[in-house]
Amino acid sequence: MARGNSNSERSAIERATQQGRSSGAKATNEWIDAQAELFEQFDHIATEWLGRRREALDATRRSIEQLKTCGEMGDFLRVQQEWVEGSMRRLTEDLTEFAKVAFAVPQVAASRFGQAAATMGRGMNRVQEDLLSAHAKEAAE
Repeated sequence: MARGNSNSERSAIERATQQGRSSGAKATNEWIDAQAELFEQFDHIATEWLGRRREALDATRRSIEQLKTCGEMGDFLRVQQEWVEGSMRRLTEDLTEFAKVAFAVPQVAASRFGQAAATMGRGMNRVQEDLLSAHAKEAAE
């Protein structure tokens, strides 16, 4: 009889171990997916930001070339105003994109990382319940 109890307990431990591995793997995949989602958002923002920086550099070069050929103060002021307007537009776009990320990161962290932690917690609770049940059966027999 003791041998049967021992096999029963061993079987419960093996099931609990497998369940722990499974829930750990699922939680790990959810964690990795959440990080990948954040990296995609950062990659998009960085790409857009670099594009605006290139645009700013090109606009500065064009403005300098135009300023060299300005014969009148009105032309000089027009070129300068166009350059400042472009700079302000790019700055506004930068701030808008950064604000989107500032709100998205906590949202993803709270949602996706929370899901991963909950999955892991549920799996570990089931493992613990299985082990306690096996020990209770062992004690009862």
